[in-house]
Amino acid sequence: MVTYATPIPDDTILQPEPGPRCATCEQVKLHEWINWQKCWSTPYVGVNNEPRILARPIGHHPIMLRLHSQANVENLQFWWFFICNRCRPALHIRGLYTERKEVDNRELIIPSVEPGPRVNGVQMWPVLVEQNWARNREIDGQLGVDGFWSRPSSPASSFGSDPWMGHLGNIEDFSD
Repeated sequence: MVTYATPIPDDTILQPEPGPRCATCEQVKLHEWINWQKCWSTPYVGVNNEPRILARPIGHHPIMLRLHSQANVENLQFWWFFICNRCRPALHIRGLYTERKEVDNRELIIPSVEPGPRVNGVQMWPVLVEQNWARNREIDGQLGVDGFWSRPSSPASSFGSDPWMGHLGNIEDFSD
């Protein structure tokens, strides 16, 4: 049996659903707690014009991350991303823990693959590393993320995803 595929006309192609997308599965997550993380490396532009980074977790294979949006705080620039509640356990099974991590450039030793004497070169690569708490403390303070009950450092373009929805109750109930 022969089947023929007909192309879908351009006017019927659905626009992508708006909202924050998980960096690994790329699904839109509107009603989920989002743990925003920072990427300090310069991304490249993906096929569909989305910012992407190939991060190398220490001791693991590289992981492709789709970045959400760029942020500027004083003279610092970084990109936001998050890994959803469904993808984090899947990464844990593979031994990769992404909590309290960020992507930053690090020097990695790259072994030579060419014939001849083995020469190792050092190159800068995006690596998934522990957060730089000193740097983040300054940035998060300016973003209003100072204490436990402060909102998480979420970019304004999260399209209404409110991770505190239903968790805070009436603030006046907690005052003495």
